Amino acid sequence: MNPNVLKLPARLAIGAALALSTLLLTSNTTVSAGVTAAESPSASATRPIAVVLVNFTNDTIDSSTTFRTKVRDMYFGTGQSLSRYYEEASDGAVRFTPLAGQPEVLGPWTISMPAACDSGAMNTKTREALAARGISGYQSLAIWFPNRLAQCDWGGLGQMPGSTTWMPDAHGNPSGVVHELGHNFGFAHLASVTCTPGTLSGCAEAGYRGSSPMGGGGYQSGLAAPELIHAGWLPTSQRVVAPSSGTYTLTPLHAPASVTGTRVLEIPRNTTGDRITVAYRKNATTIDTGVGEGVQLHLTKEGAYRVSTLVDPSAGTSGSTDTDLDVGARITDATSGVTIETLSATATSATVRITTPYRFVGGAGGCLDIEGAATANGTPAVVWSCHGGSNQQWADPGDGTLRSLGKCLDAEAGGTADGTRVIVWDCHGGANQRWTSTNNTLRNAASGKCVDAGSGVNGTRLVLATCAGTTGQTWTRSA
Repeated sequence: MNPNVLKLPARLAIGAALALSTLLLTSNTTVSAGVTAAESPSASATRPIAVVLVNFTNDTIDSSTTFRTKVRDMYFGTGQSLSRYYEEASDGAVRFTPLAGQPEVLGPWTISMPAACDSGAMNTKTREALAARGISGYQSLAIWFPNRLAQCDWGGLGQMPGSTTWMPDAHGNPSGVVHELGHNFGFAHLASVTCTPGTLSGCAEAGYRGSSPMGGGGYQSGLAAPELIHAGWLPTSQRVVAPSSGTYTLTPLHAPASVTGTRVLEIPRNTTGDRITVAYRKNATTIDTGVGEGVQLHLTKEGAYRVSTLVDPSAGTSGSTDTDLDVGARITDATSGVTIETLSATATSATVRITTPYRFVGGAGGCLDIEGAATANGTPAVVWSCHGGSNQQWADPGDGTLRSLGKCLDAEAGGTADGTRVIVWDCHGGANQRWTSTNNTLRNAASGKCVDAGSGVNGTRLVLATCAGTTGQTWTRSA
């Protein structure tokens, strides 16, 4: 098995509404020639591609003018074509062209093998046929072959990364061509997950939701933010890494190159490279013409942006048009403590608020902590030695609440008396969940009383008490 080859089942027609839940790694193909090292797609604006029709010794491909024109237009046409797609997706960094001095579609040539679904042999023999005719200088190779006898059970195949794609004659369309060349650039299949509402916890696979041609979006979907980063097609001026707390305006991800502004926020989740990308998708006149609109979140990893997962924050939805973080909705990542909220969305931009977490260090040196990192309603807030864990990271999204692990700091049952327990509870924004941090204290909006840690010994459960300026009521906000 060659892990660098990905296939698409032939029974699926790639399109904007396609669910690609059965995309699989091949288990029976070996590529024996033409595998290239990963290269930067942005290294050269011109990328010559050899598009070759081949015959087997016992089966032939359609050689009619109609078929050749159809294939040519998939790669170089002025409508939906490979060249047009990637030139727009890369803002001109890459443009596929036919070989200089050669027909746009080469062949058909008979290669010395009987019909068989052997991608490695087809690759080797097609390259030999090109060399025998003195044809070189191509950076990509697209092999079209008759599938009547070969009976490949996929609709397209692409090295990942690499330079070769294979297309059975009966299944080609512009979406499939764009998808398979995406594998050459290193792009993996892009699936989605749904998580516990308002969080990035309890996530479950949710199929392919159309945020990219690599995830069922077809030609009408532009590339996802992590794919643009991987390819080097997102200028640093359009990307903010590790944004601090604040409000950010996002330009649509696939707006014309002439439109300035931030297009992607990239949020670190931990120290091992896990990232969240935040981008605004808006249907327009460019390649993003059939995508689910709104603020999209993808999970990815620094240095491995070619692999990502779309987060669908809308529990219970399954289509490709409802994968965004709705206006007024927020999501908190328990790993990083960061909260992401969509404030507005218009035809030209979206506004999001990023709230990064901080710690509250008590007067005796311990930190405000959720006991045992539990998330059940009623879990006590305690003081504990500072360790930087997510249950000691608190975020204020701007509504007066303090949030950690997807819960809110809460004065139990709305109590206002001294001794009322301080706990965590599902967020509802009531006065007993609103706090002010002033003069190194934490005061509850409902009672005006202070969070008190008593002696500050590890494990002490926090309560409300009349503010008295004691060490146990001292809380210093710290990064």
